[in-house]
Amino acid sequence: MPHFKQILEDAIRSRAFPGASLVVGDKQFNMIEEAVGHFDYDPQSPAVEIDTIYDVASLTKVVVTTTLAMMLFEEGKLDLDAPIGRFTIRQLLTHSSGLPARPLPLGAAGAKRRVRVAGVDCCLEYELGTETLYSDTGFILLGQIIEHIGGAPLDSLARERIFQPLGMSDTCFNPGPALVSRIPPTAPDIRGRVHDPAAAALGGVAGHAGLFSTARDLARFCRMMLRGGPSIELFTHPTESVPGSSRALGWDTRSDEGSSSGHYFSMKSFGHTGFTGTSMWIDPMRGLYVIFLTNRVYPDPANLQIRDIRPKLHDAIILSLIPATCS
Repeated sequence: MPHFKQILEDAIRSRAFPGASLVVGDKQFNMIEEAVGHFDYDPQSPAVEIDTIYDVASLTKVVVTTTLAMMLFEEGKLDLDAPIGRFTIRQLLTHSSGLPARPLPLGAAGAKRRVRVAGVDCCLEYELGTETLYSDTGFILLGQIIEHIGGAPLDSLARERIFQPLGMSDTCFNPGPALVSRIPPTAPDIRGRVHDPAAAALGGVAGHAGLFSTARDLARFCRMMLRGGPSIELFTHPTESVPGSSRALGWDTRSDEGSSSGHYFSMKSFGHTGFTGTSMWIDPMRGLYVIFLTNRVYPDPANLQIRDIRPKLHDAIILSLIPATCS
C-alpha cells in the first residue's frame, strides 16, 4: 500500500483533482495536516493551503442540517416520528421518504403521489419507508422544516448554534468577496459560489448543499462529534427502518463492501461525502477522524477517479498510524 502522501501526489498527476487539503486527528488535536496541489491545473494558480476554503457540497447535510435536527430533537422541539405532511423527520434523515434524488418537475412515470418542495412539484418514486434513495430533495425539505421550527434562516441558525460555538470562523454559506481568493474554482465560471444548481437556485443556502469550509474548521466539528453523547449515538447508529440500508439519521455508516472509508475504519464509523470531491469520516472506536477536501469537479464533474482514491487514502492513513492493528 503506497503512503498516503504518494496517493495524493499520484492523484494530482492523474488529474483526479487539482489539489487537496487533508486533516487527520483525534479527540485532542490534528495529528496530520497536509495540503497538496493547486487551485486548478495551471501551475501558476495559487497553491492549496491547509486553510483553503472549499465548497463542501453534501457535507452540508451532516454538518448543518443533521446537527440542527439533533439539537432540536434534544430540546424536545423535533419529533423524529411525528408526521410532517406525508413524511416523518426520520424518513427524511434516512433518505427513505420516497422523494426523488433531485427536485425535478412532476411527470415521472407511474408516480402515485406528488409533493411540493422548494416551489417545485415532485413525484414520489416509491412507497414511503420501503427503500433508500439518496435524496437532495428530502434534505431541502428538511432544511425548510428546521427553519420553521428554529424561527430563523438556516444559515443564521448554523452560524449561531454550530459555527460560532465551535470556533469555525472560516465556515459559512455565500462567502463574501474577501474570501474568494481562498476558494478554488469548481467550474471555469464558478468560484466562491455554490456549485450545486438547486442550492444556487435557493440563494446559496439549502439543507443539502451550499456550505463552504476548511479542513481545520471541520476538524473542530469532528472533535465535537467524537466527544459523543446519547443524541450523537442515536443519530450515527445505522437505522433498521429500511432493511439493508447503511444509513443512520443523516449520516452514512461503514458498509461491509464498497465504503469510501476503506477497510480499516471500525463498523461504528460514520461519515459522508460531497459531490465536489469532499469527505469526512469519524471512527469513535479508534477516536479518529479524516477530512479530505478537493475540487475534483474542476473542470469536469464527470471525472470520478475520486471514488477509487478515497478508500485507498483512508486505508493508507490507518496503516500509517496503527499498522499493528490492521494485519
